[in-house]
Amino acid sequence: MVKSTIFHGSLQEAFEKTEKAMASITQREEIEKGQLEMMELNHFRRHYQQQWGRPLSVALAGVDQRKSHNDIGPPTRMYERRSAWKNPAAAASNQEIANTNLRVSQGQLAGP
Repeated sequence: MVKSTIFHGSLQEAFEKTEKAMASITQREEIEKGQLEMMELNHFRRHYQQQWGRPLSVALAGVDQRKSHNDIGPPTRMYERRSAWKNPAAAASNQEIANTNLRVSQGQLAGP
């Protein structure tokens, strides 16, 4: 009977140590996940800064401001830039058309 009590105590201690180890591993995974998410966010912020020439926080403040004025549409230039990312030739063509339309509306183009 003494043997079974000792064996039971050993199993209980092993179980508790295993539980603590699992909790520690889970906690470490959560910390690492948070650090990875922070690194991704910082990378995205740097990329946004390089691409648009302004901090992400400024852009988000502008979005919040538009929402408060019930205007949640994207800025016009965003579409122009996005099309340039996908197809630079099409973006240049669209810009030429826009410039031609502007000159026509201003009466700068001579027609036959």
